[in-house]
Amino acid sequence: MNRFRFSEKLINQRKEVKMKNEDNVLVGLWFLTHDSEGNKEFQGQILSKLENNIYLVYLYDWLLGQASTMRLFPLDRLLNADFYSTVEDLKEDIRYHQS
Repeated sequence: MNRFRFSEKLINQRKEVKMKNEDNVLVGLWFLTHDSEGNKEFQGQILSKLENNIYLVYLYDWLLGQASTMRLFPLDRLLNADFYSTVEDLKEDIRYHQS
């Protein structure tokens, strides 16, 4: 499983796949956010970066596991998120923490 936090490690990993624009290092990644008590909050995929550190994300339903809603997330809402390269890694981490 490949889980990581927003950090230099994330930026370096995305450069390895030769991202054309370094401003978009989060685009395409899957994420899991947590509330202030550490509970799971949102799961989804980052679709694009807009101006002023705003990201368009696709949120996924917890029960069905399917795409449900597009939202705008500011970068600061993603700073403490866990990031995943693939949806399989995201699902594996969620299953692991449920057991």
